[in-house]
Amino acid sequence: MRLSYDQPKLIGSVKLPSSKSLSNRALMLQALFPTKISIQNLSEANDTVLLDNILKQLQAYIPFNLSETLTINAEDAGTTFRFLTAYLSSLQGFEFILTGTERMCNRPVHELVDALLQIYADITYIDKKGFPPLKINGKNLIGGTVLINASVSSQFISALCLLAPTLEQGLTIELEGQTVSKPYIDMTLSLMQKVGIESQFDNNKISIGKQTPKQTCLTIENDWSSITFFYGMAMMSNHEVNLFLPNLNRQSLQGDSYIVELAAQFGIETSDINGDGIQIFKNKQFVLNQNLVVDLTAFPDLAIPFIVACATCYPTVSITGIAHLEYKESKRLTALTTELKKIGIELEYNLDILRFKQIHQLDTTHKVSFHTYDDHRIAMALSMLALLDIEVTLDSTECVQKSFPEYWLQLQQLGFEILDSKRS
Repeated sequence: MRLSYDQPKLIGSVKLPSSKSLSNRALMLQALFPTKISIQNLSEANDTVLLDNILKQLQAYIPFNLSETLTINAEDAGTTFRFLTAYLSSLQGFEFILTGTERMCNRPVHELVDALLQIYADITYIDKKGFPPLKINGKNLIGGTVLINASVSSQFISALCLLAPTLEQGLTIELEGQTVSKPYIDMTLSLMQKVGIESQFDNNKISIGKQTPKQTCLTIENDWSSITFFYGMAMMSNHEVNLFLPNLNRQSLQGDSYIVELAAQFGIETSDINGDGIQIFKNKQFVLNQNLVVDLTAFPDLAIPFIVACATCYPTVSITGIAHLEYKESKRLTALTTELKKIGIELEYNLDILRFKQIHQLDTTHKVSFHTYDDHRIAMALSMLALLDIEVTLDSTECVQKSFPEYWLQLQQLGFEILDSKRS
């Protein structure tokens, strides 16, 4: 796909997908408590569709108590794989093979497996120790106390939290190390509270007793993780910015609503519009703190567009708390280091501090081809570079189906020109 942008203003309305993070958690609660939970506005992102289909497959499989092993392919969906690891381990009497893509099978899962083994789950590695695929023999897990390294993925902790209220002794989860993406754990616990499941989260310890939720219909919010790319565009634009984003609430369960506070430091102002959504503007009179250091430990999903915006337009900013980006759908820091060098920007990453260096002046008449690594967030972040008056070519674009199926259509409606309709 080739795209460019030559409009004098960045103005329009952006239709966002519903949150796949909330959708996936809601689906797991529904699977654990099928008569109690219903869902509205479920995400249409590939990750959510995949999880929904797998859970429906399990519903059809379990009543027949079949003796053969069921193989489940979580493809490239990290959340799906982690949530299912915990869930399948509790399905007594059933045997599963849980696998995924080649990239998924190179993403570590041993912290979650080690925690589940502490409550006597029966999980073994089929190939490389610490990595998928997994063989899981479901058991009647009782619960108790687990110790887990919290520095790799918050999804490990969320998977345990979701399972906890079904266990006879509940679960106490003790977190070791620096907790990454803590807002996602908070989101999990807040969603559980919405259905009447109480928890305590104090001093790196989460306690959840055995409970039954109340009858609840969960309506899924629109996705703050997706809107971070449009905040990034607003940060990069040299022109008037006026974007309306319907069905968003600044008082969201989603941690990535922090982008409002973060972008404000770059002159991006956010206003609530009568409960119908938000509007973002650019204040060109703002003064940037040239020595600003931003810690993104808690916000991995907004890191990629923020890094691209800062690398191109605010190179004096430094960023920390991003080491875990190497464990995502692609090695995201490595990917951005390679791709941004094509436009004359070098990423210098040492001791968990990311800095930017311009190695040559960008020729804006140049056409630049980028590799997306089949990573939805890399593809969307690189598309933002069209705002620099260059023609951007992306080698693979279907990967946005993972989280934001209508992303390219939304860009067209904002005035981006899609120069090649082929989406390989």
